[in-house]
Amino acid sequence: MRLATWNIGSALGQDIYKNVEYIVQNIEKNLVDVLCLQEVVTSGDATNFIDELQRRLSFKYSRFYELSSAHLEDSTMMGIAVLSRYSIEESFEIKLTNPNIVFNKNGKEIRSDDKGFLVTEILYKGKKVKIVTGHMLPFHSLGSDSKNYGYLYEEMYSKVKIFCNGFPFILCGDFNSSKFESLVKEISVDMLNVFHEATRYNGNQNDYIFISKELLCKSYRVDMNEYDHFLCVCEVELKSETDLNVLHLSDIHYLSRDYSIDEKSRLAKVKESDIRKRFFSEKMLDFIEPLDYVVVSGDITTGGNREGFKQFENFVREMQDRKVFPPSNHFVIVPGNHDVGKNNRWDDFAGVLGGSFVRPWIEDIDINPHDLLRKFSDLFENDIEDIFGFINDRVTLEKVHFPFLLDISNRIFIYAFNSSSISRTNIILEDEDEDFIKRLKSKKMSRDVNQLLNILEKELQIDPARVDPQELFLFDEFIKRIEMKVDLSTFHKIAVLHHHTTTISCTEEVKKFDTIVNAGTFKKMLSDNGFQIVMHGHKHNPDIFYDTAIENHKKLLVISGGTVFGYPNRKGNGFYIHTVKEDALYSKYIYLDENKRVDNVVTKLSGDMDIKYGLTLENIYKNVEYRVVQHINTEIIEGKEYIGWSKNIEERKVGVISTVYGLLILETLGSNAKYYVQKKEELIRSLWQFRHESGGWGAVSQITNTGAPEATAWVVLALFSVKSPLYKDALKDLYEILERMKDSINSNFTLGLIINILCKVDPDSKYIPDYCERLLDSAVKKDGKVKFWCSKCKENLIRKIEPSIVHTACAIIALYNSQEKGIISRDLQNELSDTREILLNKKLWGNTYEAISVQIGNKEDSLIVHYYTIAWILKALLQMDNFIDISLTQEAVDLLLKDYKNGYWDYEGNFYIWTIYDALTALEAYLLKK
Repeated sequence: MRLATWNIGSALGQDIYKNVEYIVQNIEKNLVDVLCLQEVVTSGDATNFIDELQRRLSFKYSRFYELSSAHLEDSTMMGIAVLSRYSIEESFEIKLTNPNIVFNKNGKEIRSDDKGFLVTEILYKGKKVKIVTGHMLPFHSLGSDSKNYGYLYEEMYSKVKIFCNGFPFILCGDFNSSKFESLVKEISVDMLNVFHEATRYNGNQNDYIFISKELLCKSYRVDMNEYDHFLCVCEVELKSETDLNVLHLSDIHYLSRDYSIDEKSRLAKVKESDIRKRFFSEKMLDFIEPLDYVVVSGDITTGGNREGFKQFENFVREMQDRKVFPPSNHFVIVPGNHDVGKNNRWDDFAGVLGGSFVRPWIEDIDINPHDLLRKFSDLFENDIEDIFGFINDRVTLEKVHFPFLLDISNRIFIYAFNSSSISRTNIILEDEDEDFIKRLKSKKMSRDVNQLLNILEKELQIDPARVDPQELFLFDEFIKRIEMKVDLSTFHKIAVLHHHTTTISCTEEVKKFDTIVNAGTFKKMLSDNGFQIVMHGHKHNPDIFYDTAIENHKKLLVISGGTVFGYPNRKGNGFYIHTVKEDALYSKYIYLDENKRVDNVVTKLSGDMDIKYGLTLENIYKNVEYRVVQHINTEIIEGKEYIGWSKNIEERKVGVISTVYGLLILETLGSNAKYYVQKKEELIRSLWQFRHESGGWGAVSQITNTGAPEATAWVVLALFSVKSPLYKDALKDLYEILERMKDSINSNFTLGLIINILCKVDPDSKYIPDYCERLLDSAVKKDGKVKFWCSKCKENLIRKIEPSIVHTACAIIALYNSQEKGIISRDLQNELSDTREILLNKKLWGNTYEAISVQIGNKEDSLIVHYYTIAWILKALLQMDNFIDISLTQEAVDLLLKDYKNGYWDYEGNFYIWTIYDALTALEAYLLKK
């Protein structure tokens, strides 16, 4: 959640709509979700100010608190406001004591106004969060100092705590004091001050954002602007419950009398079963860890016996009363083949358990999939919220059942499947065969024939496992609809069913149906939708393993549950407790037998898109996009306004090559961020505005006004990437520069850069084969094979022949790109095979830089280029198909990801924009190759 606080100075003295436009532009740029405003007009001629702002921002919810007359115009009132994308459940107003200060300023009497705070309660990720904003008196304007009125700050904070007690909350606003924390010492103990820096042009910090200990600040930004207070933005998140405890029960078998089905041939004595029940209750009561969820993977009873379901329900209620079990809507329960009634099928399962717990969609008792999907779309037309199996339809007041648990705040998604949909059914014979058997039965037959008919009847009774295709359709459609509202890429996704999806038993069995009959389709759908874990029961054989028999080398972590009261197949009776952590699953199998130890298993969790450290390309893309859009700057240079980015992305400057990289990053990401789309044409115009009169572009470090090949080539690529027709004019400039500097280019990096860019922009360019030959001619060779490249491509400029790993990598990439385009035809695999030696030399993997100098007249022009070495190495290794070393490329990826910091890449303590681009393109190449 991104929250902003901003004192907009009543926004008077200018056109209302111009102010709205300015505020909207800044809020959209920072992707704000909750906006807290002070000194906002709430009456008079500008009564539509908040409405217009809310409309333009598409914020569905708002509250305001009118406080006093506007100090710039007495005919209007001003106050504080909260606008939110999240539902505002309720709000409260806190009016502070007015000290009734009277101050005579230049013969005019000034009195202190009423001030106060607005408390709003929003629903964020299913949890109530209090947002508190307000405005303290400007004591400096009343001839006094805030330190003399510490009691007012203490009054404010004590009242805020009364309203916010027990909830995560954010306190923000204009406190009109740079000594706020010293006035209310308690706040430093209770809360975190998000930032310590000036929020006004006089160098003072008057505006603050404090967050309670239940919240985590991911980032913040303080933006100077046209108003006298800076816009303060912070990104906060509820501290994730990193440890989520899941109790996994399976094959409980209440009222079990025998275990002959599924080849479980031994009987458990009733006395032994009673003992197990007592042990089970005692184990539950011994729990220290709070349980977040309970998964029951089928066979709650035996033979679909209603009394067994009732006993289970009573046990759950008892454990809930004792605060052991979570609420019923945190249970995910699927039926097993023993839960299917012979005559009434699902009536008892659904009648006893189906109305309280999360359960699968069942054809015989639920509405058809298309109607259920329509219900879902109607209920969650705008925003989605936590779903725990059931939602009350606000129109019909009926309870709508969904077969999953979606806990957004804990980032967990558990889907319930019914693999027993056709259990306890009969094979359907052809009509003529049915008639034949009926005729036989109607006649008096010998004992042998009757026995044969009985055997046939038993053979026709089957107990197959299958997930109904309608269920699979429903699952796929739900995923699509949910992902339109929620990014599930970082969620732990768990599928629950009763039957096993692959053979697991160590004992030999001869059965008609071993696994679910559509296991291949089912597993593919799970893996395609990013599910990591499958929990099942049925075999009474507790085990944890990876199932890799899935298309495209994907895998699922399979957890086979044990049995509580049934006869165990391998280990003893018991159950699992799983602790789901960010990147691992800690599982304990707890035996009912006191004499047996607890089995502990730790399994690393990683989805197919996982690229180490719990990161996925999707969440990296999302964070990078936000950072880059957030740092679009405006700067006046020599009287002209420029819009773009700075080399150090957090600086408020605009540079040529930095703006090129900003555009390339957002185009690489396919960004449709609203603010970027709005500003794209301005960014293109700005880039063109940097063009020299004589043609071409130069970097900030270049002192002449002559176009440089490197900067101009970068601009060509950026304009081509944004599909601007101006790229053709820029390309013409580049060719003129290259023609002019025919013999002056002396850097192998420059040659490689121009080759790579022209391969994308103009593959027919005559310069590509020419520069490829120059690259190969400048390489250091032995026995006809390239060993490495130096930084310079002219022998007279090489003082000492030293290998450059970056220039070698850049040359390799350029040559392979040219070959892929069919521009050159060489045996590169053979010619470049020895370059592997330098690429593998980890001593050379450190970052470096180069001053690319060109003599222009009597002046030397230099371009300073910093190299993010590991990104270049990774891209070069990936180009050399025959020489890919999996462990080495993974090590390069690991080093790259260690530098990643929430949307930035750390380059020796700096966040350079070009580092982001180099890292992104390297990671993209890695995942495409992977």
